Amino acid sequence: MIWVPLGVFVLAAARLAAQTSRDMNRELLHASATAGVDQIRELLDKGADPNSEDEVGATPLINVASRGNNKALRLLIEVGARIEEDGKNGCTPLTWAAKNGWEKTIELLLDRGANIDHRDKGQMTPLMRAAWNGQLKAAELLIKRGADVKAEDANGNTALTYAMASRSSRIQGVLLRQGTPSKVRSQDEAIAKVKSEPFVSCARAVLSPS
Repeated sequence: MIWVPLGVFVLAAARLAAQTSRDMNRELLHASATAGVDQIRELLDKGADPNSEDEVGATPLINVASRGNNKALRLLIEVGARIEEDGKNGCTPLTWAAKNGWEKTIELLLDRGANIDHRDKGQMTPLMRAAWNGQLKAAELLIKRGADVKAEDANGNTALTYAMASRSSRIQGVLLRQGTPSKVRSQDEAIAKVKSEPFVSCARAVLSPS
């Protein structure tokens, strides 16, 4: 009989458990970016980490917020997902909800304490992201909830500058009524300014489950 130290079995079991955990977290990240709440719940029940991160630092909560999957969003928050967790470029779940125009998701995140004026790595706020993407309802909601309309990003652009650059005339009107400043005088000037400056995108990777 060959004698094998107990420590070898313990180490092997630990490695297997770690690999299983990594695989499960990877599956959760994929499910949060592609699937519904039932599959996400099943993986959480099996022990997947609600605060796991993909290769660009995105979390399951970022993924579901970017999709407007509010059932999954509530579930993840209930099990401890961190609302202010951000990805590689500093974009939080609220940033993603704003840029993609998910009004109910914005409401849910704000009601649970999300920072309405969070700055990503380009110093852009959720309101700026909404304006740049032409998300009128999201911009109106953020303003109603108290977003700073005068904030400037790293290039000195305000939400109005981004609304002008995206040709979002209705958002421009909303911001002008709020007294939002801009360092440019015309839409063409705004477009040229934004295109000529460094811009930080909200990067999100979708991992395969295996």
